[in-house]
Amino acid sequence: MKRELLIASICMLGLSAWAQTKTYTDDLIVSVNGQSISPQSTTVLVEYNEDGTINFNLKNFMLVEEGNEIPVGNIFVEKLKLTPEDNTQSFVYDDDLQITPGDMEGMSEGEWYGPVIGPIPLNLSGKMNDDKLYVVIDIDLDGLQVHVTFGSDDFPTGIKKVENSRQNEAIYDLSGRRVSNPTKGIYIVNGKKVLR
Repeated sequence: MKRELLIASICMLGLSAWAQTKTYTDDLIVSVNGQSISPQSTTVLVEYNEDGTINFNLKNFMLVEEGNEIPVGNIFVEKLKLTPEDNTQSFVYDDDLQITPGDMEGMSEGEWYGPVIGPIPLNLSGKMNDDKLYVVIDIDLDGLQVHVTFGSDDFPTGIKKVENSRQNEAIYDLSGRRVSNPTKGIYIVNGKKVLR
């Protein structure tokens, strides 16, 4: 019995750790010095911290300039404060950041360009909900002006069109007789008492 409880506790711990990380997959558009490349399907990790902040992780970021791939590394930003906005939460980072080596199979730590150049100016802003993430990143990467967009800024507003269903609803008085033109009073509409 104790062994089963221990196994169940370990499974629960694993599930709760898993629930604190969310992956978003969408198009990543990168432009270098104003020249854009085709959108690439990319996955971004968002980790939720106990203090209500998030960690943003764009792993194995690569640039393509003049046909050459430049392995940059991981853009990992910790402790981003979330600010509620309508039906989303927004976040901003505007400071220097040390890019870390990627972990792409077949590449050594020394092949990643970002860690070699040291801390770089990085501006990151975005917004998210449970289903969608939109991020804009501007980087001054050793003289290269890099602009990155992940996802699109087309979040639903949360306002839904409401159909006027009262035109066809049956309205009854308290005696159970159907009323076509109700005046002020208590009526039964869709099985519920309604004050008009």
